[in-house]
Amino acid sequence: MLLIIGAIGIAVFSCNRIKEYIVPTTWLVFPTDSGKSAIYHVIDSAFTIPATRDEYYRKETVGGIVEIDGRVVNKVIAYRSEWANGLNFQFEVNRVWSIFKDTTRYGESIKENVRELVLKYPVYADTNYTWDPFLYAETLDKHYLRYRYLNIDTTVTVGNETFEHCVVVMESTRDDTLAHVVKYRKAYTIYAPHIGKIRRYYRQIDKSLGDTNAIRTETSAVHIEEIVGHN
Repeated sequence: MLLIIGAIGIAVFSCNRIKEYIVPTTWLVFPTDSGKSAIYHVIDSAFTIPATRDEYYRKETVGGIVEIDGRVVNKVIAYRSEWANGLNFQFEVNRVWSIFKDTTRYGESIKENVRELVLKYPVYADTNYTWDPFLYAETLDKHYLRYRYLNIDTTVTVGNETFEHCVVVMESTRDDTLAHVVKYRKAYTIYAPHIGKIRRYYRQIDKSLGDTNAIRTETSAVHIEEIVGHN
């Protein structure tokens, strides 16, 4: 059993069955069926003084197709609930995003009109790719974000549920100095067939150059989300 380093909460990996090419995990881990939904427990922590913590539940539901800039994509409605009494969430609409899947090339997320390639097909172990093949990012530093398939066919336990044939995508920035800031970003997302994202861990620490090497609290944060329900 392998516990991913840096994770907060429980995400246990076992039976790592890495193969040269796993057919089901190439595109089933990114479902786009209308009505498909998942509920996540989310914790956001900021490096402010004093530190702040925002804990809530989010539901993401695929809500049909929509045309954006001449392309037909799948709409995703994100809901937020500040608390849960058992499983009686009080969800309110929070965001409207969209996703697009080309089963031969990639799975794409579009948030706030920014296109992000989140999965590259076919899935191979140790494949590396950039988040922005569309050259959409306005600043050079965003192009330093890289994705890599760490595991492509592994069993993962999140909370009380075990998921098989999961894909684990690591993401990081090169520790380069840009615009007088040293950026350190380490994160991973886990996807399960027919469900989609089941866990995400994200940590970014930006430090200003200079004698103090102080953390930039306005852009440094930790984000964790774990699935608690799905259909």
